[in-house]
Amino acid sequence: MITYPTISVLTITYGQEQYIKQTLDGVLEQNYPGEIEFLIVNDNSPDSTNDIIENYLSNKVIPENFNVKYTNHKINKGMMPNFIWALRQATGSYIAICEGDDYWIDKSKLSKQIDFFKKNPNCVFHFTAAKTLTNDGALGHYYKHADFKNGIINKRNFLQNMGGDYCTATAIFDKKVVDPLPPYILNCIVGDFPLGLSALSQGEIGYSEDVTTVYRLNSVGSWSSKQKQDQLLKKIDNLLATMSDFDDFTNHKFSNLVRFYNKEYKYRLIYRRILQSSTSDAIKLTLENLSFDFKKTYQMFKTLMWKFLKTK
Repeated sequence: MITYPTISVLTITYGQEQYIKQTLDGVLEQNYPGEIEFLIVNDNSPDSTNDIIENYLSNKVIPENFNVKYTNHKINKGMMPNFIWALRQATGSYIAICEGDDYWIDKSKLSKQIDFFKKNPNCVFHFTAAKTLTNDGALGHYYKHADFKNGIINKRNFLQNMGGDYCTATAIFDKKVVDPLPPYILNCIVGDFPLGLSALSQGEIGYSEDVTTVYRLNSVGSWSSKQKQDQLLKKIDNLLATMSDFDDFTNHKFSNLVRFYNKEYKYRLIYRRILQSSTSDAIKLTLENLSFDFKKTYQMFKTLMWKFLKTK
């Protein structure tokens, strides 16, 4: 008799009344034959998200293998504290995440991923390709590029792209990745990055080109606005600090990967700061960070020239 591990699916939601029903449908339509613990956690949404969820669960025929647990916090915790709270409630052997504005489109998503773990016993984290959905309804391919191939992937490629290139809603991971919860996750402003760090420190990373998920792009406008630039600079600074905490926590076991990552994102930060700085400071930044790496030096001068053209 084949036994299937229990999977905990976490849906974190806040102010997503327009999307939450589609998210719930995508989870509850999974054909996984094992038990699914479905944790829906509403962070005290100010809109009608709570009413929609309660009405949905009251009228939906829940599959027998689902154990649905709904929590509506009385006080808003904030994105990361709510995410961490939800992680700590999960009891399954594996944990999957689908936030309240994304949704699954492959009914066999979980089944395929558990099959992958069975075939690759050293794998602790698996993610797939996804599609993006923009505000105008346009669908595009996401996370389906040359760096990620079917099967176990190179950790350096995963780390290089991880700052913005794996879709959390496609991921499933062994519970040991977050049990105990690594301390560096607590100070990170995003959840996907430290999850990936913990996974690569404990086992192999798997990827499949199957498109299982739609990732909704809610933001409007470009990163060229001052507010967006500030947000991105803050995020990169925080990711670098998280990487340093990870390095200390793992007793520098992955120092080569840490140095590689720091170099990659140090220059991403420099490029952004060149765009935001005054002309004199931008020139100074460029000269101070000249590198024997031709590609990075070229990109700095290209960014500097772009700044000159924009300010004319």
